[in-house]
Amino acid sequence: MRTVIALLALSLAAVAANAGVVIHMATKSLPDGKQSDHTVYYAQGGFLRIDSLDERGHVTSIDLIRDGVIWQMDVQKRTYEKFDKAHVQSQMQVRDEQLNAMLAKLPPEQRAVMEQRMKKLREPRMDVAWSDTGRNERSGSYSCRIWEEKHTGKLRGEYCVVATGNLPGGDELAASLNNAYAAAKDALSGNPLAAKVLQNYASFNAMSGFPVLHREIEGGKPYEEDLMTSIERQSLPADKFAIPKGFTEKQAGDDD
Repeated sequence: MRTVIALLALSLAAVAANAGVVIHMATKSLPDGKQSDHTVYYAQGGFLRIDSLDERGHVTSIDLIRDGVIWQMDVQKRTYEKFDKAHVQSQMQVRDEQLNAMLAKLPPEQRAVMEQRMKKLREPRMDVAWSDTGRNERSGSYSCRIWEEKHTGKLRGEYCVVATGNLPGGDELAASLNNAYAAAKDALSGNPLAAKVLQNYASFNAMSGFPVLHREIEGGKPYEEDLMTSIERQSLPADKFAIPKGFTEKQAGDDD
């Protein structure tokens, strides 16, 4: 295993000294109005942690972005996986080897059909774009700007964005979000297809704010909302941005 402990120990003193920010998000079903917590964001010292919750409020997975690396953790399995450019390239190599081994066992005609299908799967299937509508709304106590999300020209979502400077701990949040985007961009550059898809998300990063409300839209009608239920400044402990004790590393090619 790589020197994970040394990597995650960097800058811990600086993290502990800064005041971070904690954001709670909930999902609301518009047909029945049922609402439940689903995500908690922690940002401090340029680091970002995202906890995904189940319906009972238990953490099921953790995404940790720090030092230019993305760490994804499965809480139930107590495993973690490191995502950087080298890891993504290693994953691609393993999957290509598995695919080539499978294709080699097929008759020539079937192999040709499968190769054509795989070629199509490697092509981006939609264009994703965000645009500023110029409209303002309110979500909770915040006035926010509406951005539209379109997939190949069809409206799929609305984001009500607040400038990070207008949020408690906005400076910490902005730094962490920018670092997370840079880490994702670098990691996905190891996969040409993923890197091309990420280009579509450049306009999302251009919002220069945080979406306190997100509406999912289908057939021109909203059916679900993600909304910020609380945000507060909080000095976070260093271990909030470290891999929990007892978790083991999952390598490229390991079965899920």
